Amino acid sequence: MKTVYYIHNGPENQPGFRGGGSAWWVRTDPDRPWDEHFGEFRISEQLYKALFHLDIVDDFYELPIHGILGAYEEGILKASGLGKASQILWQRAENLAEETYEWTCGKQLSLDEVEYKIRVDAAALKEELLALAAFLEGGESQRFDVQLWL
Repeated sequence: MKTVYYIHNGPENQPGFRGGGSAWWVRTDPDRPWDEHFGEFRISEQLYKALFHLDIVDDFYELPIHGILGAYEEGILKASGLGKASQILWQRAENLAEETYEWTCGKQLSLDEVEYKIRVDAAALKEELLALAAFLEGGESQRFDVQLWL
């Protein structure tokens, strides 16, 4: 089986890789326009993978949410849970156990068998986790919910 690694600082939407996502500050009103947001945080490919591989999204399900939090979904973390969500991110950032993480992103089984992987530097990941935590704290302080476009 051939292995293809994600190229950091390479082009966006590399073949075989899902891509990152975004987090947006949004109003708590469920009737708001779908595209209305007041702050944006870009979620890189490596942070995207960490949210799932480090079980962060699973832990977010214990918090007040609206919709579905998952791959290809756009769930909302309610403002009342953003402090706890930020604590989860801080805890994961402080407890990274490896210097480098290597995660499988997908597999192609037809034609040529290919496995798509990403290597993630823990120091860079820690910075991204803490930046997302700060973004959530900013939303909480302004009483916004945070929509995760994953």
